[in-house]
Amino acid sequence: MRIGALAGLEVAPVSLGRAMHKEVLLIERFDRVPAGDGWQRKAMVSTLTMLALDEMMARYASYEDLAELVRHHFKDARATLRELFSRLAFNILCGNTDDHARNHSAFWDGQALALTPAYDICPQPRTGNEASQAMLIAGGERMSRIAS
Repeated sequence: MRIGALAGLEVAPVSLGRAMHKEVLLIERFDRVPAGDGWQRKAMVSTLTMLALDEMMARYASYEDLAELVRHHFKDARATLRELFSRLAFNILCGNTDDHARNHSAFWDGQALALTPAYDICPQPRTGNEASQAMLIAGGERMSRIAS
C-alpha cells in the first residue's frame, strides 16, 4: 500500500501496529466522514454490483467493462481512467492478483460515481513465473503480463 502511494496511486492511509504480539496492518477508514458527535457512512458500491454480477459470475468482471462504466458514469472520467490503468499496471508489477471486483469500489453522491482509494493491495509471490489477475484485463485475457 505504501509503495502504491509512492508510485502515485490514490490509496487508503496505512500504518503498522501490534496486536496480541503480532504485526497488523491498520487501514484508515475512508468510507466514513465526521457528522455531529459521530460518523456518517459514505455511500459506496463495488464493481461487482456496478457490473450487475453476482458472486457466481464474478469471474466475468473486467477492467474493460469497468473502464466503460467510468466513461459514462464517473466524475472526471479522464483522471479516473488514468488512476484505474495505473492500479492495473501496479497490480501486475507487484504481484497483486487479489484485484477482484469487490476490491474496486466507487463512492456514490446521488448523481455520479467517484473511485474510492485503493484499499486491498496484497502482493503474492509467483510460482512457475505465471500469474493471472482476478479480473479480466481485455477480452478474455487475465494473465499478469505487461503486454496485456
